[in-house]
Amino acid sequence: MHALIAVVLLAGDYGHMRDESRALVHKSCGECHDGGRSTAVPKALKVFDSRDVAWTAHMSDAQLHKAKGRFEGLKPEAKPSAAELAAFDAFVSAEIARRHASPLPRTGEGQGEGGLLRSNR
Repeated sequence: MHALIAVVLLAGDYGHMRDESRALVHKSCGECHDGGRSTAVPKALKVFDSRDVAWTAHMSDAQLHKAKGRFEGLKPEAKPSAAELAAFDAFVSAEIARRHASPLPRTGEGQGEGGLLRSNR
């Protein structure tokens, strides 16, 4: 599985997977998670804003895993198809693998104000 994820990441499909997943959460969860809407919920926007390209940047691995289950409580017209859920699940796996394969700190880890990396110098 990890080898498959690595191949997907190397093949450049990661950006496409991220964008497709962001479009799905924008469509299904945008009522609360789109900072441009009057219906946006401040607490929800602290987790993610579906307008952000790097929408998962502030989410923990656990929050990413939990996100798929959040689709089940949606109104029927907002629920993703089985194919969309499978693609979303593949993105979550790829995102978590990417995080753990990267030698750089994830957003929020080891960073100072303004997202700049802290230095001990």
